[in-house]
Amino acid sequence: MKNTISSKQTAIIAGILVFANKILTLPSLLFEYGRSDSFLILLLMFLFDIAVLFVFFKLKQRYKTQSFFQVLSLNWGKFFAVLIYLLLFIYFFIKILTTFNVSYIYFKMQVYHNDQKSIFLFLALAVLAIMVANGFRPLSRTIQFFYPAILIGLLFCLLISFANFSHPPLLFTTPFKSLITGAYRYVFAFGDFLLLFLIMDRIEYKAEGRSQILKSVIVSMYITLVGYFLFFSIFEYTGFMHPNAVSDIIVLSYEIFDIGRLDIIAVVTVMLLTFCQISLYGYVLSSILLKVFPRMTKNYSIAIVITIFLIVYGLSLNSLDSVGYFVTNFMPLISIFLQYLLPILTLTFKQRGGRYEENYKSG
Repeated sequence: MKNTISSKQTAIIAGILVFANKILTLPSLLFEYGRSDSFLILLLMFLFDIAVLFVFFKLKQRYKTQSFFQVLSLNWGKFFAVLIYLLLFIYFFIKILTTFNVSYIYFKMQVYHNDQKSIFLFLALAVLAIMVANGFRPLSRTIQFFYPAILIGLLFCLLISFANFSHPPLLFTTPFKSLITGAYRYVFAFGDFLLLFLIMDRIEYKAEGRSQILKSVIVSMYITLVGYFLFFSIFEYTGFMHPNAVSDIIVLSYEIFDIGRLDIIAVVTVMLLTFCQISLYGYVLSSILLKVFPRMTKNYSIAIVITIFLIVYGLSLNSLDSVGYFVTNFMPLISIFLQYLLPILTLTFKQRGGRYEENYKSG
């Protein structure tokens, strides 16, 4: 089909989503609640996310060519579908703001060493506009092209960081209540497979595609878990002081091997990941607007997304502290509903016959 992507491309997108907002500041943030036991928080949340992925497989099997908006409209009515999509717009808008702020702090510390926010802002929004305007298939092909480089970069960082490894982290020392609190406050950092629901009509349905997606997700989760294991091993007592996990775990390695700044590999890897994630979130935000306002053009939706981003970023959520406060205080309940309860509720939907017509333009 002209506007769909293959199972392989879907698997790569799912694999990319696993890394979203998890390999930089999240380890140090979770450290405040569970120290080394934060590894268990990550493992638990990954199990929840895999469960949601199987819900997605079930829904995709039931509604092979229809969009999530159509599915909601068929079962709960269009008014409710619009309300859910407006809530999803807010959710993914905070996702893109979080990604931008986390990445900017990282690049400022590792590359710029001074305030170059306007340059990074211009580059990020330019990439978003170009990638979304070109359509979803070119976007997925671009992500597919860079995916091997991203995996190699992350694996390289893990391999080099083993030079700093001394002993396994000490687990099961944190009160269970503290772990639950940490998982609740940062639940927004997970649930990334919700994005697959919003692009389900752009995915080719093939039964064998499930195994491809699941394998890609498991590989990405395994890489992330190993990274957290090494992080909490290396920084057993000072994890809160290391907000750039993917670079900090190799910070001593170049001194050991005497071969220069190895963290350039991490910087390039994070840059590719950032632009892939921002483009995906930008596409979803544009797609939501096109579903809610079917007469809107794609370019107009992109302009609205960028305009809202600049306004919100300029007025309030323009720092990691402000975004972090918003995410941990206002987003947990919304995240739990959208990431887990909403997918579970779709299991109660019954497939309906007939053709559902919707007046919107495909991206």
